[in-house]
Amino acid sequence: MNEIRDYNCYFTFSEISDEQHGYISRVLSDNNFEVDISKKSLEFESTGRDDDRLVLKIFREVAAVLKDADGELRCEIDNGNSDPHFEFFTIKGGKLLIQKGHLVRESNVDVV
Repeated sequence: MNEIRDYNCYFTFSEISDEQHGYISRVLSDNNFEVDISKKSLEFESTGRDDDRLVLKIFREVAAVLKDADGELRCEIDNGNSDPHFEFFTIKGGKLLIQKGHLVRESNVDVV
């Protein structure tokens, strides 16, 4: 696989405990990911190859702790051959849910 995955996310959620905050921070930092997490929000960015889908494994653990969150984890996938495609992840009921997407281009028109 020769795909570059550009992840970014912003989640907000009900206030979490010190233990939950510490756990999420550790899970991400133990895997060398930088994260900005407070007791009510999480911001994350990562770009590179993710052939083993480590980011998703970690965010499944995060989802189990948070249970529900507003916002999304967005992944732009560039395989070098065509327009990028996307995966959008949300957290509901302690699960990480996926929605796939791709670009749809309109016909070329003159710029006025």
